Amino acid sequence: MGRVRGTLENMDRVEHLFVVRIWFEAGAHEGDAWRGSVEHVATGTRRYFAALDELDAFVARFAVASPLPRNARERS
Repeated sequence: MGRVRGTLENMDRVEHLFVVRIWFEAGAHEGDAWRGSVEHVATGTRRYFAALDELDAFVARFAVASPLPRNARERS
């Protein structure tokens, strides 16, 4: 296996792991629809969604909040 690095400053990249679940719901009042949930594994934060843009917004929150990896800062 790969080496685990001790601090964020030593990392060459920042990664986030998400678990995405999608299922089909047959609804009597709202009609049939695809639904889903997304969980950020490191924090346990979970959101349910009925549209893919909600999934995108959830994932984007973590990308925006993350510092740039060291090699990306050196290139700028």
